[in-house]
Amino acid sequence: MSAITMSTVDKKVPVFTTYLPDYETLNPQLITLIKQFREKYPEREEHTNLRAWRSSYESHLQEDRFDFLIDKGCDAAKCVAKEYWLAPDVHYLPSAFWMCMYEKGEYARQHHHYPSDVSIVYYVDVKDDSAPIVFEDSLTIQPKNGMMLIFPAWLQHRVLETESERIVIAMNLVKN
Repeated sequence: MSAITMSTVDKKVPVFTTYLPDYETLNPQLITLIKQFREKYPEREEHTNLRAWRSSYESHLQEDRFDFLIDKGCDAAKCVAKEYWLAPDVHYLPSAFWMCMYEKGEYARQHHHYPSDVSIVYYVDVKDDSAPIVFEDSLTIQPKNGMMLIFPAWLQHRVLETESERIVIAMNLVKN
């Protein structure tokens, strides 16, 4: 094989935001489920970009109590595919699903989720001084409770050191 060269195209990459309409009743239930999950599976993943407690990437295979949220994430990704990419027949499946509980001073190093197609972050319990998520060192989004972010999985992102507790659920999706 000959040498591989790279060329680039300047293009703005979208990060989509939505809010779950029932988050005020949903999030307290999710907090309880996440705490129960952590009690049952207290191991902290060590080989990760996250410097906080994170469940296994296969949490969706360990328990089905989060399937309803996975369905909401897949529906949101399908809506984005239909409206933004004009691909109405795309369906998604989870390739990974995990929960994170940050405490003061914890963070996530720069990373991406390739080879997945879409990544989703859902904010379960964040405070005004919870750390933002930063994409490509050029877009900073301050999390709010009930916010769901949908973005291309290859997009580099990180979480700055947080000043307060921060509970999130994340998933990677692949086209089915």
